[in-house]
Amino acid sequence: EGSEGTVNLDYTDWDFTASALWRPDVNWSFGLAYRQGPDGKKHVEGMSSGFGLPDVASVGCAYRSRGGMLTVSAEWDRVWYSKEQRTASGAEVEDANQLQLGAESALLNKNPSVALRWGVWREPGRAFGDAVESEPVDDEYHFATGFGVAFPSFQIDLALDIADPVITASISAIF
Repeated sequence: EGSEGTVNLDYTDWDFTASALWRPDVNWSFGLAYRQGPDGKKHVEGMSSGFGLPDVASVGCAYRSRGGMLTVSAEWDRVWYSKEQRTASGAEVEDANQLQLGAESALLNKNPSVALRWGVWREPGRAFGDAVESEPVDDEYHFATGFGVAFPSFQIDLALDIADPVITASISAIF
């Protein structure tokens, strides 16, 4: 039988993020990024332990067709999951590589501009902290779709990330 309890996470920390973008012409763009994951404390039933979110280094490229109606992109991420994360048995979680592929079809000659987006990426199997057993976790494939509308003074975007067993919905707006 399962047990009930309270888990509190405290992520009061400074971190570091840096990125660079190079556009050699109007069709191609290349980028690099590094994000330091914050360190924090995990409090479970009166016991505390350190816990960190992973650091991530990324490199990517995108090609936009003439006229800008189709963009395809690829991104490779190196994710340092082992940063202060352990399985339930105390074993270190292995670092991983993630490849992400995406496409956007934009109707730029409309007012407002409308964009449809699709993507896929593989999240390598792993375990997080004491939340799961130390048995290997299968790779998880994410399929994403989205829709965006850009008006002259603001933009709104909706997206779904579909992976078994979790579906994540997001909305963003720029004013």
